[in-house]
Amino acid sequence: MQTTPKRIDALALLLGAGVLSVLCALSGCDNPACVFGGDCTGAAGGAGDPGGEEQAFPAVFPEDGEWLDSTSPTVMAVFPAADASPTSPVVITFSESMAPDSVEGAFELLQDDGLGGGIPLPLAGSVLIGDGRVMLLIPPPLLAGTTYTVRVADTGTPHDLTGQSLLAASTRILGTFAVSQDLPTDPQVVMTWPPAGGVDQSATTEVVVVFDRVMDPTTISDSSFRVTVDGADPVEDPEPAVLVLTQFGGAPVIEPRVYTWQSVGPDGVPVVLGVPGAPVRVELSPVGGTSITSATGQALPTTAFEFDLADFPSPISASILSVPFDAIGIDNLLGTRPLEVEVLLGAQAAAGDELGIILFGVDPDDESTLTIALERTAPLAEGSTSRILDAEELGLLVSSAPLEAVLADGDVAFAFQVRRGNAASPVRLLDVVPQAGGVQDAVLDTVPPSLIGLGSDGSQLSEYRSDLRDLAVVGMASEQLRSVEVSVTVGSTTFDNGLLPPVAGGDFAGRFVAASVPLGQLDAADLPALLEVRLFDRALNASDDAALEFTQYGASGPGTPLNGGEVLVTVFDASTRNPVVDAQVFTHEDIEGKVFLVDLELTEADGQILLDAAPTGETLVTVDSPGYDLFTFHGVPTDRLDVPLTPRVLPLTPITAGALSTSMELTTYESRFADSRSRLVEDPLPSTNSGPVMNGDACEFDFFLGQTVCTTSPYSVVPRELGALTFFSVDMSGSLFTWTPEGFLRAFQFSFPRPELAPGPLGTEGVTLDAITVFG
Repeated sequence: MQTTPKRIDALALLLGAGVLSVLCALSGCDNPACVFGGDCTGAAGGAGDPGGEEQAFPAVFPEDGEWLDSTSPTVMAVFPAADASPTSPVVITFSESMAPDSVEGAFELLQDDGLGGGIPLPLAGSVLIGDGRVMLLIPPPLLAGTTYTVRVADTGTPHDLTGQSLLAASTRILGTFAVSQDLPTDPQVVMTWPPAGGVDQSATTEVVVVFDRVMDPTTISDSSFRVTVDGADPVEDPEPAVLVLTQFGGAPVIEPRVYTWQSVGPDGVPVVLGVPGAPVRVELSPVGGTSITSATGQALPTTAFEFDLADFPSPISASILSVPFDAIGIDNLLGTRPLEVEVLLGAQAAAGDELGIILFGVDPDDESTLTIALERTAPLAEGSTSRILDAEELGLLVSSAPLEAVLADGDVAFAFQVRRGNAASPVRLLDVVPQAGGVQDAVLDTVPPSLIGLGSDGSQLSEYRSDLRDLAVVGMASEQLRSVEVSVTVGSTTFDNGLLPPVAGGDFAGRFVAASVPLGQLDAADLPALLEVRLFDRALNASDDAALEFTQYGASGPGTPLNGGEVLVTVFDASTRNPVVDAQVFTHEDIEGKVFLVDLELTEADGQILLDAAPTGETLVTVDSPGYDLFTFHGVPTDRLDVPLTPRVLPLTPITAGALSTSMELTTYESRFADSRSRLVEDPLPSTNSGPVMNGDACEFDFFLGQTVCTTSPYSVVPRELGALTFFSVDMSGSLFTWTPEGFLRAFQFSFPRPELAPGPLGTEGVTLDAITVFG
């Protein structure tokens, strides 16, 4: 069944009618250039221009519980309405969630100058709360008997999350109010959110109460600010919180005239207040409870307001059922591996209900990476509790030949809402990893990966050398990989690592370590063998097969047992696996403890040389080459011997390591780093890092970055060795008697593979770990 797509970003209105008709023919839409929900007449207008063409703004990825509307946003109300207090904040409420950056500095407050004009007043601050629908302005003290005007600033461009600008009159005026000559003795409530008597409210709404003066935060608690749902306490009933406007220098700046409450679980995620349609009552200074008082001691009279939850709640969850679970690739779009996105509803659908679908991503035709939003709708069967959507219903494809998606490759957000008549629920986002904190968006990927080359630097394009019994292919790809299929054909036998095996390790640069192939020890007569490699990116797009020659180094045999005859010796660098040329290779014979020279030769360009073996006794092979440790093998069993030479002096490489986290909690704990490339070194200073596990420096919160930064002092690693780096945050404050594993480990991150590093001087950059797992 087809859904109806409409394009939200208004930039497309600038396109000519001929281009629009082509776009429409490709996508099967009504008109993809329409402003989200608009009629393409150009009459929608923007802030201060009710009859003009809608101005376009970038869309903003939404969050769970926010409100999206097909039409342009409007102002619902401005507070205070009349007889304002001189100490009252100013509040604007909107019909839907607004883009936070767009409302910063977008509104101004004018004081009547008595001459028919207005004097703009400086605002001490502003903040967007109430699921993005309540804008709080903090003015200076207001003058009694004076009229004030709230309007959109000349340079203001307030818009919603889909990029539609706020509808306002040509005067840009949103509301006016007068300050009372007589200030009430008792505190007053300026506004509440949700509004008193509101219906179809969010089941996870944030409750906001704004007072006309500074209140005493110590008097506001669950006994003086009581929330009940259908007459009972909510399951999760936290204390109300004073509003924090911002943070500067680590000290929170509070606004004691504004308080919020939201039902959240232990993980900080909002939870559903009650069953669909349930009434919610908020009582302030309730009868039988304690009183809320102002900072100067006046008590708030008993005040209550009610609102009803929507009969059609937001969807419970949205997830990808098809493979892969967190990305959308070429096969998903073309139906080779059909895409299935499941949306679970919060209640049974009624007749006529629809599922609203809003896609957020980057405009594929815009080089400036403009974020746009696209709308689709899908009918819901009466009584249904879920809906499964495919790529066609989601409207992801413009053309299949050539392949062209409606959004550019990268993160794509899918927001779902239930629509009933003219009302709609807040949105629920597709979360591909619900176990992780926050919402993890899906990735759209329409470009298959390509192999740069094998080896950690991607330099091996035609052959691959390994000194492992089982083959673990290391390489570089054009992007991060999910799977690498590897096969080795030896004669008529093929060894492989299975179907779509997960990579053993990978990074964003495209470096990978494939799952191993159980080869065992190969006969020299079968080398080189045929090695075939196929890459799969996160969306399981497949690369072309790459074919290389494969040589296994480091074995003694299989081969003919030595009893006279000759032995083929191959000498190679143990760190680079490159042939060592002109190495001196000796064979000796051991007869009852007496050793006799048999042969002496120099290795050739391929690192190989054929020497005489001991005629009757045991054969010894010794290899000597400048810059390498001396090597001797006593009792060579067969006519094949591969010799790995270890560089005698290989300067260590000094690096630093770091970790970033959004959790300020890590500043209170100690950090540890473990680098497998580091080696234990005897050091008389116990405070110096001298082994694989190192003490990190004190973690600090960087307010410019908005993240906690943990680092190490410089330490040394062995060059030319692939490795792994691990970060730990540990709580060492407890005693031996109170220690628990759960309380000890506070955060963890593992990064593999870390690249092979060349021997170098000081200043080699370390690696930064992000996406740290923080334990609550």
